[in-house]
Amino acid sequence: MCLAVPAQIVEILDNGRARAVTGEVSHEVDATCVLPESGDSQELVGEWVLVHVGFAMNLIDEQEARSTLALLDEMIAFNPDEESAPLPSGGSTILEPS
Repeated sequence: MCLAVPAQIVEILDNGRARAVTGEVSHEVDATCVLPESGDSQELVGEWVLVHVGFAMNLIDEQEARSTLALLDEMIAFNPDEESAPLPSGGSTILEPS
């Protein structure tokens, strides 16, 4: 299953790249798809994006980001016996790392 995960942009890097955070996990993403029309990439700091395979695909609002992360937590909690990949937060849930 392919999945886009909400993350918040916390830093602008070089060459259209940005640092984005989901829970306690920080990752470098390609932000060229979400660059503002003004061309000022600094406007992205603090914005929420959907990240898929290393690309910030589109901007979303904070409420949508938190709702999506809560749903992902519910999916994981629904079948706790199922073997799965580690959570992006490194904790017991995506929203509230342990």
